[in-house]
Amino acid sequence: MKALMMVFLAVLAVGTAAAQAPKAGSTFKDCADCPEMVVIPPGAFIMGSTAEETTREGTPDRDAANEKPQHKVTIAYPFAVMKTEVTRKDFAAFLAATGRATAEGCKIWDKEANGWGIMDADATWKNPGFAQGDDHPVVCVQWADAAEYAKWMSAKTGQKYRLLSDAEFEWLLRGNLDGTAAHSVRWWGDGRDQACEYANVSDLTKAEALKISADPATTFQCKDGYAFTAPVGSFKPNPLGVHDAFGNAWEWVQDCFARTYEGAPADGSAREDGDCSERVIRGGAWHADPWYIRAAKHDWAPPELNTARVGIRLARDLK
Repeated sequence: MKALMMVFLAVLAVGTAAAQAPKAGSTFKDCADCPEMVVIPPGAFIMGSTAEETTREGTPDRDAANEKPQHKVTIAYPFAVMKTEVTRKDFAAFLAATGRATAEGCKIWDKEANGWGIMDADATWKNPGFAQGDDHPVVCVQWADAAEYAKWMSAKTGQKYRLLSDAEFEWLLRGNLDGTAAHSVRWWGDGRDQACEYANVSDLTKAEALKISADPATTFQCKDGYAFTAPVGSFKPNPLGVHDAFGNAWEWVQDCFARTYEGAPADGSAREDGDCSERVIRGGAWHADPWYIRAAKHDWAPPELNTARVGIRLARDLK
């Protein structure tokens, strides 16, 4: 009888856990003014790119090498991720609550030279060199700003908020609600025609507004309607229900940058044995050429860099 009771309790516990397990694709908020979170399912995928892909997409050799060797990653746990990027309104509330000061100066688009890369001492997240509304993604933020934002959200809610790992973000760009992966270049396939349906990228709108080349090598041949950032959630979500996973703003992740995937974790955890003078960024931005808008593409930047291309998205543990 005792043995039968033990079996019954074990079965009951499993059933209860299954009933309480969050459903992939479902959304929730931890408080009224907290971000909406989307539940991401466990799954497995091949991380990185093939030589055929990077050659066809015109990826520079240096960047192509950083995406190899391909390796299997198994994320055995569900987690949640912000449905959209952190907005200017969200970030302003964080600064008001914590009294945190942000660094002055930001790398912005040089309107006179019509090119990227001028460091403007007067530019900040409030003034990134182009007009934004409160519902646009915050940019001109450092890696430490993103990490502190996660700590603040954790303290505010009593839950574990954090930056995504490099592998988790690639899963975000490849995964489907059933836990399978799309191994095409982009979640909609290998083509570029649908980019403006799903993402704010380097497109004909930007080329026309800034009077720059619309070369297909650097410009998606479609119009997304925005020359710079767009209000978050302006485009179709990916198969997991996440908006702006590609485009709008690059997003800081937890990983230190490594020159190859040799020795990379295979369980979805962040790699912090690389060059921590550089941190990984993911997803591409409003300026991103087509070869940047790929699931395998990860980039890197000094954590102290303020740039009008990089913002924040958080994950939340569910275990």
